[in-house]
Amino acid sequence: MLNAIESSTEETNINVLRLSIGKGLPFESILAQNSGRNIALGNVVALLFELLLSPIQEESKEALNLLKEGITKRKDFKIAICGRVEFLLNLTGTGVRQWDPIEADELLFALLNSNEERKEKGIEKEQDEEGDNDDDEEGENNKLQYRIQDLILLLNSRGLKKVNMDQQSQYTLISALRDEIENIEKEKEENERINVDEKIQIKSQLDVLKEENEQSNKLLEREKEQRRQAVKEKQDSQTRQRELEEELKQKEQIISKFTQSEQNEINLRRIAEESEKIEKEEKERQIIRAEQAEKENKEIKAQNVELKSDLFKEIEIKEKEQNDKISYQKWFREELKKRQERDNQIKK
Repeated sequence: MLNAIESSTEETNINVLRLSIGKGLPFESILAQNSGRNIALGNVVALLFELLLSPIQEESKEALNLLKEGITKRKDFKIAICGRVEFLLNLTGTGVRQWDPIEADELLFALLNSNEERKEKGIEKEQDEEGDNDDDEEGENNKLQYRIQDLILLLNSRGLKKVNMDQQSQYTLISALRDEIENIEKEKEENERINVDEKIQIKSQLDVLKEENEQSNKLLEREKEQRRQAVKEKQDSQTRQRELEEELKQKEQIISKFTQSEQNEINLRRIAEESEKIEKEEKERQIIRAEQAEKENKEIKAQNVELKSDLFKEIEIKEKEQNDKISYQKWFREELKKRQERDNQIKK
């Protein structure tokens, strides 16, 4: 099972899982009547478990929805998770988002084996109906069932919260599945009759596993490359973001300086406008004062002309009076002289 898949890869896996649960998964890889029939479906379940165990809550919820959808739509999918969906739903509901990868792989392995156990029980039921009951086979099934129960109890006792252990790759899981199948087949060889068809079937299973292993390795390499590319893109994005932030900071400083300069210019313009307004008002007042002074000067000039005219008239009158007075005095002196002369003549 893939571990620590990047978020960009998770979205791709979710889309693949939607198609797989719907109509995208080949039915010949699901409905084959051999113990390796769940290889392709097992990978789907493995990816779903990986998403379900993701520390990102949205991915875990998405995996939960996909599980519900698969159970509703497909009987083979429901069989593949071995009736343990309530157990998984309970785990998801408790908020447990981070499990130990090894424990998760063991749980997945146990559930897949539990599916094989159900098939074997179905075969046993048919054999019982035919009157061919094998006690050794029943013992093997019981042993496998106990093994699954013990494993689940062990995981429950640990709380499924253990972290920071060595992670297992999908190659490790497939190898474990292949080894377990080989061990089961060896145990069956010791307790039951194996015919040639079963041996051919086992070889076919191993070939399928080998092919699936190669495909998984290729998928893993692609995932690693995508992960490296995603990391590189993330680093480039962070670098670009830092550059943009620095550029934005510089622009903000320039804008701040420009704003300050603009504010200073506005203040200077306002001062200039106020000065111009004051100067204009002063000019208007000066014009008004000049007009008023000119009006007063005109009035004074008019008054002066009138006064001058009156003065000239008065001077003329006084001159006339003076002339009259002089004429009278002259006449008086002449008369007085004449009288004196008459008086003198009389006296003589």
